[in-house]
Parts: sequence; structure tokens; C-alpha cells
Amino acid sequence: MGWAVAQALRDADVGVPLRAFGIPEQFLPHAKRSEVLADIGLTPVEIAGRISAALAHKENSE
Repeated sequence: MGWAVAQALRDADVGVPLRAFGIPEQFLPHAKRSEVLADIGLTPVEIAGRISAALAHKENSE
């Protein structure tokens, strides 16, 4: 889904930063959904941390 959103933004000449988060294309061990997402770093806390780090990096590079 992230790729489709990125492509739509590019096609519309919308120049905004974009970070795509998704499930890797590989076999993931069977577990509860919350456990799988935690194993691959897709919990709300981890995603928020990555976004915050990207914003801080952007601010420091300007």
C-alpha cells in the first residue's frame, strides 16, 4: 500500500517526504498479530519513534 501512495503522490507532483512502513515479503513465524508486528518493529510506539527520528533528522539538516 505504501508504494501505491508514494506513486500517487509522485504522479500528482506532490513533493512531501514519505516513509513507508510495511510487512517484509518473507515467511514470518506463526504468532498472534500483535506479536508478529512487535517482532518486525510495527508497533505504534516504534512507528512513532521512527517518525520522530526522521523529523528530528530533517530539522537538524536544514
